[in-house]
Amino acid sequence: VYAEWQDEGLLRVRGLLASSDGSQLVRSEESGPADAAAKLGTQVADTVLAQGGAAILRQLPKGDDG
Repeated sequence: VYAEWQDEGLLRVRGLLASSDGSQLVRSEESGPADAAAKLGTQVADTVLAQGGAAILRQLPKGDDG
């Protein structure tokens, strides 16, 4: 996730999630007032997950707890 200021006090939030081999890539971007930063971030994350990011995360190897 990356955020940057835009003209007129707006904040642009971008999110990207890619598979480990780079064969799958999902992006999202939202802009709005800076005081809505958390909401913008949540919207970007929800969109990335809904558009295939959740499947990419499920494909990642599980960590070893022991």
